[in-house]
Amino acid sequence: MVRVAGFGEFVNVLTRPSNDRQVMRALAERWWDTTNSFHFSFGEMMVMPLDFAAITDLRVGGDPIPYDAAAGRDPEIQRRLLGYWLRAEKRDAPYTQLLEFWMEPQGGRVQEEQIARCFLLYVLDASLFPNRRNRVHLSFLLALRNIGEIARFDWGGAALGACYAFMGSLSRGAGKSLRSYW
Repeated sequence: MVRVAGFGEFVNVLTRPSNDRQVMRALAERWWDTTNSFHFSFGEMMVMPLDFAAITDLRVGGDPIPYDAAAGRDPEIQRRLLGYWLRAEKRDAPYTQLLEFWMEPQGGRVQEEQIARCFLLYVLDASLFPNRRNRVHLSFLLALRNIGEIARFDWGGAALGACYAFMGSLSRGAGKSLRSYW
């Protein structure tokens, strides 16, 4: 189901061990937020959408991602799409709540889709749109409504934009989200 949703190769890349934190720190020091580019002694380099798509295997372009803060707070929508209510505070819930309900899965197609949605929510928040609070943002929940249609949304473009924003604030010393990962 994760492959059908368009995140199969992305998740495979995430699970490979990497010790490139020093490289990431060095790249962050070379980032110029005014041009969204890296500045090296040999010149300037940008991460273009095609580069990002090739690196992450996430499609850049597509339909806008449905984003609905009210739907994420609705217990009935959560029960239907996730199988239970996350007891969210405002628009987010702790990552640990995604795991609690699924420790003893009962099986069946509906529950498999609910587990896939929980996993994808975690992947979105832990890797593409990270935060230091270790909480999943539920406003993306409606985008995960139909497993077969998730891949049509512009996840790569949104993630690239978030990467630019995080790198920009990190380069100015204002952002701390990526520091916790590096």
